[in-house]
Amino acid sequence: MNTSHLKEWESFIDGIRHHFKSKGFTEVFTNHLNIKEIPNKHINPFRVDSNLSKQNYFLHTSPELEMKKLLANGSGNIFQICKVFRDDEIGPWHKPEFNMLEWYQVNISINDFIETVTDFMVKISGNRINQIQELYFNDIFKSKIGENYPSALSNLISYLGYKNEGMVFDHLDLHELIDLFLIQEIEEHRNDCDLLIIKGFPSDLGSMASLYKDDPGISTRFEIILNGSEIANGYEECTDPEVLMERLDIHLESNNYKSFSVREIEIITKDLPSCCGVALGLDRFFAKLKDKNFI
Repeated sequence: MNTSHLKEWESFIDGIRHHFKSKGFTEVFTNHLNIKEIPNKHINPFRVDSNLSKQNYFLHTSPELEMKKLLANGSGNIFQICKVFRDDEIGPWHKPEFNMLEWYQVNISINDFIETVTDFMVKISGNRINQIQELYFNDIFKSKIGENYPSALSNLISYLGYKNEGMVFDHLDLHELIDLFLIQEIEEHRNDCDLLIIKGFPSDLGSMASLYKDDPGISTRFEIILNGSEIANGYEECTDPEVLMERLDIHLESNNYKSFSVREIEIITKDLPSCCGVALGLDRFFAKLKDKNFI
């Protein structure tokens, strides 16, 4: 970070802390080094080998798991500002170590929670965020692919090939194809609004999100895009251990993780209150507010 931004960064972080503490949230600090990580085949953790204990550890890619343990023990509304680590892409908007804000609010509906997230971002931006747009995942998908999700995989591959001058994408899995699709569609909307909220992700793209009771094919997951860059990802938490284990099994084949058992997931979820949570990339948020093109 440029030294000229040090005081601005300090003020930025102080403002975030003041916001949450003024609303009764408790700031928490959880372990960065853990024996297990929540599996995600598209997010690679850094392994740390201990010479003393002969134990393999992971640097956390998110504080989610440890914060959920606190929620299950009755912590109430909590937030955390911390470093996270991901052994993935490196570029102008991607670093292996970055700052994350993650918070959880109990007994709140997903729509009310999304509103509190956008209100927070507008406030911290100093009201620089003016135009806010909401789109549903399937509306974006249908407008480009011509039919509702899930479409035939070949249709999506053909569309991406057309958009990218004949490049071949049939080596990518569904999640990778959807990520590429959204990145390109987000780029098209970057001049339509300051803040874009994508809601209504299908259940198979829902991560650890709960599903809508009146439409179990749709999850409560949402993404927030600020001036063309993904800033935040959140959802209402799923508390069904069997459903979570089924989703996690999809990612365990990567062999980067020690497997969770259903019993371990049950321990985490059995006392988890009804709550919503979101993870927000602070480096990107700060950079966008300062009109920078990198973090």
